[in-house]
Amino acid sequence: MDYLFVVESAADDAVKGFYRLMKNLAGDGFLIRVENGTSATAFGKIGTRHSFSTPRGAQRTIQMVIVGSSKSNSQKIHSMLCGVRHASENAKYVLFMDDDIRAHANTIGVSVRSMRMTRGGRPLGKSKSGNSTPKKTFLANGFPFDLPSKTGTFADYLTMVYHLVLLIAFSHGEFGKNVWGGCMMLELDSFAKNKHGLVSKYETGGYSDDLILAALCDEFGEGVACPCELVFPQRMSDNQSLKNWWNYLRRQLFVMDTYVSGRNKRINHGMLFVLSYLSFVATSGITWSFGKVFVGAFSVVLGGGLEGGTYEGAMEVVTYDPLHLLTLFAFASALSAAKAMYKELAVLCFRLGDADVVNDVHEINWVKVGIAFWITYSVVPFVAITTLVMDDVTWAGIRYRKKKGRVTRL
Repeated sequence: MDYLFVVESAADDAVKGFYRLMKNLAGDGFLIRVENGTSATAFGKIGTRHSFSTPRGAQRTIQMVIVGSSKSNSQKIHSMLCGVRHASENAKYVLFMDDDIRAHANTIGVSVRSMRMTRGGRPLGKSKSGNSTPKKTFLANGFPFDLPSKTGTFADYLTMVYHLVLLIAFSHGEFGKNVWGGCMMLELDSFAKNKHGLVSKYETGGYSDDLILAALCDEFGEGVACPCELVFPQRMSDNQSLKNWWNYLRRQLFVMDTYVSGRNKRINHGMLFVLSYLSFVATSGITWSFGKVFVGAFSVVLGGGLEGGTYEGAMEVVTYDPLHLLTLFAFASALSAAKAMYKELAVLCFRLGDADVVNDVHEINWVKVGIAFWITYSVVPFVAITTLVMDDVTWAGIRYRKKKGRVTRL
């Protein structure tokens, strides 16, 4: 098994972190040696392949590589493709993980298990309905759930609620249609053979690694495994600003105006329209309902009325218009369901080895979640319009421009 750490340049802070990792592994009793008979001074250096043995005697290699700057696609995709080219020829699978993911002990094992199973855990040629189904898994991936920092800013909650809705997309059982780029496993052959034009689409203006994969799986009927064990608590930054949140939201919607085919374009633009429409309807309904209750209650407090100038008239406004009360009840029920879902995820993550997650979930302020939901989805329609009008976005300090669904680095 190879572990590859990929960085854009030697100036990346991860370079020092890699050296500390090597030192810590050696300090923990792992037998580490530098391969190819090079000098011991190469220990922890960029490009040097290290070999070490686990306490159970398993052999592993680890190295850090510099891949330089992207020119025709996103930096992340550029790094992924360069990492694949450095992988061992004997490897069967490649697992991509973001640098802020805290894996648990079974992450790799669960991913491999999912890659080796057919949909539903049984050999399939045709489904019972007669429709064609994938014979094997094309990729396995996990999904995140955000944990706002106890000492963080309100921007944490604004970011959390966008991911909160996306969690629903990963709740369809062992297999689904959605892909999350933070943790993805594919066969190495899929890259070596450019299956479905994956590498070509990545190289020529690719921006969103997971959205491109989701589009290919949808178009070619490939299976996407999403086992429940691959859930990752993401503890959010203590100092996230409103500017950071705005950039995050812009990037999330920016990807919906990137595509690799006409079919993909129709689907992405359709999702952008549906998201904008539902956001407008939901937040308008919540605003109208809260406004109705507030005005009616204010009239009651003053002892006057909105209709006929009577107290009874004001009570009629508050009590006998069920639609706005049902809207608020539905919103409160949705928040309650989200809270229950988070508690279940916390228990699962605790059993997977994250000892702090239950307390972190308990600390979430669900009143802030409700307010953040209203704010975020109130602005989504405007951000969607901005996405279609503006052709550039900044991601991790790099500015990208899109044209006909593809991106170039500026």
